[in-house]
Amino acid sequence: MLKKSLNSWYDHTVDLSGVEYGNCELKAKSIHAFRYGGKPKQYFKLYMHHSNGDVILVEDTLIFMRLSSDFNVRIVYLFNFRTWKLNTLVGEARENVVRLSASDQIVGFTTTNNMCYVSCLDGSIRKKFNMPNAAVLRSITCRGRTVACAGFLNDDVLVYIWNYDSQQGRSFTIDSHRDLFVPPLPG
Repeated sequence: MLKKSLNSWYDHTVDLSGVEYGNCELKAKSIHAFRYGGKPKQYFKLYMHHSNGDVILVEDTLIFMRLSSDFNVRIVYLFNFRTWKLNTLVGEARENVVRLSASDQIVGFTTTNNMCYVSCLDGSIRKKFNMPNAAVLRSITCRGRTVACAGFLNDDVLVYIWNYDSQQGRSFTIDSHRDLFVPPLPG
């Protein structure tokens, strides 16, 4: 009867024929606690009163930054709820983190040294690229395994797109006097 209930919970996608009764019982208790608000077996308490505001939840990973004791942000934290592991990302030279973004595959952050560091969501295989002008790092976003940075440079918007796998990038400009940037007329 227990296996039949678990099969319906998993929508018959899991084969429980060879699973021991004790394991099924533990799983059923966990599901019951989830469904009916029972006491959690584990929890993670995060005090965000020292946060700079960048908190991102991607799939099972919570990505956040906290101010250090000297009121700088030098560490990006990656907490995986499934594996219960906390990983950290830092720049190379005690750089302060400025902006943060993530996709379902990577996390990227920019620093005060005009660097953009990009890593897998588990904190492994960190890569980086440098921008000659901090203005281009005013905005950062990630999608898939690609990072895009943009900012105003002179009278144009400069966009730089970088691929995590090939580590190749390309840039283009958008004329800021185009209709795209003209504010709408009132009324």
